[in-house]
Amino acid sequence: MQYDVYHDESKEAGYWHGILFVPRRTRQTILAHLATIRRETGFNRPLSLKEVKSCGDRFQCSRAAVQLAVCAMIQEVKGQVEKVYISARTGDPQKKRQATEYRELLHIGQALELKLTVFRERDDHKLLAPSLDYGAKVETTFRMGFKGGLHFLFDSDHPITVCSIHFDGHEHHKRHIDRNRIIGMLKPDLRPYCQIPDDIPVDDRHKLNRQADDTSHDDYQFLQMADLLIGSFRTFLGDKKSDAQAQVADPVKQLVEKWKAGPARMKNSRWHRAFCISECYLENGQWQFGPLPAKDETNQAELVFHRDDTDPVHHC
Repeated sequence: MQYDVYHDESKEAGYWHGILFVPRRTRQTILAHLATIRRETGFNRPLSLKEVKSCGDRFQCSRAAVQLAVCAMIQEVKGQVEKVYISARTGDPQKKRQATEYRELLHIGQALELKLTVFRERDDHKLLAPSLDYGAKVETTFRMGFKGGLHFLFDSDHPITVCSIHFDGHEHHKRHIDRNRIIGMLKPDLRPYCQIPDDIPVDDRHKLNRQADDTSHDDYQFLQMADLLIGSFRTFLGDKKSDAQAQVADPVKQLVEKWKAGPARMKNSRWHRAFCISECYLENGQWQFGPLPAKDETNQAELVFHRDDTDPVHHC
C-alpha cells in the first residue's frame, strides 16, 4: 500500500519523534472527517497540543482530532463502529448543578489504517558526537525510529511504498533536511517489503507555509495530527503539562495500556500493528534500544532492533 509520512517532535523529557503513516487509499476520508470536526467546533486555527491551555473551541477541536486519529489507527474493525464526540457543560445556575453533555460528530465503521511510530531519544541528543550539528543528530535518530517502524508495522503480506516524507519545518535545524542521512543511509538496510523511491519528495517547509494549494493544505492537516499524537503519547509516557492537555490526550491512554499488556494481547487487538513505542540512548558509545514504558513494567511489547539496525555514532 502507498503511504505518505509526516513527522513532528516533542522536546519534553527527551526528544520524541512522532512518525505518522497516512495511507493514500483512505487519506481523503480522514481529511473529510477532520473538516467535519473543524466545522462543528468552529475552530480553524493551527492545532498543537502545547497550545491547549483551557477548555474552549481549541480544546474541543483538538480532543476530537485525537479521538479521530485513534479511531483511524484501527486496522480491523471487527464489526464495531467508533464514535467521535465533543462536549459542553450544562446546568441549572439556581440549583447550582452542572453536567457534561456529549454530542456525536462522527461514526467510523471502516478501517482507515493510519499508523504511528513513537520513538524517543532518551537524553535529548546530548550524548551524540559534538562534531554533528543539531540537524544531523535529529536526522540520525529519526532514521532509527523510521526504520524500526517500517519493519515492525508492515510485513510481506502488508508491504509499504513510501510516497513522500514531510517534516514540520527546517528552520530549527538551521538548514534543510539531509536526504542522504534519512534515506540514502537507510535504504540498503530495509527489508524487501519496504520500498522508498529514489526520487521521493522530502518536504521540510514549516506547516504554516503549506497553504498555497490544496495538496499542501492537506499535508498541513496531517502535520498537525502528528503534533497532537506525539504530544498525547508523551503526556502518558513522559510527563503531563496541564489537565487540559491531559484531557485532549486521553484517547491515546487506551493504546498505551494495550501496548503495556504485551504482544500476545496486541495480536488480538483491532490496533494490531497500528503503532509502536520505543526509545534509544547511548551507553559507553553504543546505541541501546528498549521499550517504553520502562522495562520494569511486566509483559510489555518491545520494538526489537537487530544488530544491523543500530547506527554507530561515527556513521551518523
